[in-house]
Amino acid sequence: MATTIRTVYLSKESGRPGWPNKDFDPEERATELERRLVWLQGRLDFDVQFTGAHVVTAAGDVAALKDAISAQDDGLLVFILASGAQPHLNEIVEIGLPTVSFIDLFGYFVLSVPEHVIGISSSDFTEIGPALKAVDTVRRLGESKIICVSDRKDISSYQEQAQERFGIEIEQVGHEPLLAAYERADEGQAEEIAAEYIANAEKVMEPTTQDVVAAARMYLGIRELMGDADANVITVDCLPLTYAGILPAFPCLAFSRLNDEGLVGVCEADLAATLTQMIVGYLADRPGFVSDPVIDTSTDTIIHSHCVAATKMGGVDSYPEPYVIRSHAEDNESVSLQVKMRAGQEVTHAKLAGFDTMLVARGRTAGNVDIDKGCRTKVRMTVNDARKLYQNYRGGLHRVMFYGDLVRQIEDLGRLLGFEVVDEC
Repeated sequence: MATTIRTVYLSKESGRPGWPNKDFDPEERATELERRLVWLQGRLDFDVQFTGAHVVTAAGDVAALKDAISAQDDGLLVFILASGAQPHLNEIVEIGLPTVSFIDLFGYFVLSVPEHVIGISSSDFTEIGPALKAVDTVRRLGESKIICVSDRKDISSYQEQAQERFGIEIEQVGHEPLLAAYERADEGQAEEIAAEYIANAEKVMEPTTQDVVAAARMYLGIRELMGDADANVITVDCLPLTYAGILPAFPCLAFSRLNDEGLVGVCEADLAATLTQMIVGYLADRPGFVSDPVIDTSTDTIIHSHCVAATKMGGVDSYPEPYVIRSHAEDNESVSLQVKMRAGQEVTHAKLAGFDTMLVARGRTAGNVDIDKGCRTKVRMTVNDARKLYQNYRGGLHRVMFYGDLVRQIEDLGRLLGFEVVDEC
């Protein structure tokens, strides 16, 4: 689905003194920039539809813009063409749509960027693309639904805040619908999925073939549950449900497969980690690795460790990382994947702390750790100052690691969604 962006051009009237010059023609410049947007549209890796091309030189033009905006508009791209734009921009921001402003250099000098606006002042026209990706992310979040499977957690406050801040619906269900969907899962289809994983693995260690089939049935059950609820995200309170003997298999393999498919599966009913994976994952079009971080201050290293890891960490079209089929580490039961992530990869970890702060750190992968301690997938991330992270650790246990240096994009998105980005390292 395309993200619809309404374009707006703010200027003084032609013939009036001011930047860029007295005889500047805003209509002519707007036409030139519309042609450049067609060029930019062809270079983006997500679908954008531009509409509008409103030229605003007076208060009445702002009123006409407001009348033209419809429910189909996902955001505004506002070009600052000439002096006198600030009051119009301030009024346009009050419309409430995600907004990107772009100064046409020497059309105007430094401009105060309002809150909840991504401001660009650059000679590089392509910088508009990542900013519009942030608008696209806001749209996708508002169209998302999370299923939280838990018998014990009160998530009502989280449901309200996620809806209010990000437009995300969260539905809580008990274990019964998931267990029923597991029981309905087709055994033959599960056997085919299990055979695929076994064939593509470097090796199989603890699990039996039937263990892998049961894990594949859990995936099929989860897909049915998500489909019935029209949800694209799920998180399951997996540890207590499995330790109590309620669930016949851990959902580790299921979550790995969901994340490889471009959906979102997160363990432990951790809604903060789930929202983090959605927010940053939608922005980067790739899954995150939710982890229990092990910090080694002597080497400025974080060892991200967990039993759920996607194999397509670069996105659905990327080449999968190699993996070994293992048991769930803490109890040596069921199935998980030990994924071997590539070394030398730029990475970012993130965690939404409350709804007003996104904690981040950037670094680089430095190989995998293969010891029989902790969770199955363990990847080293070198950072600038691991001691700073450890001494000031907050925001709950989990961190979510993504391929790529994504901090600037997260900062842009934070302007639209109203959270502060804090570097932990």
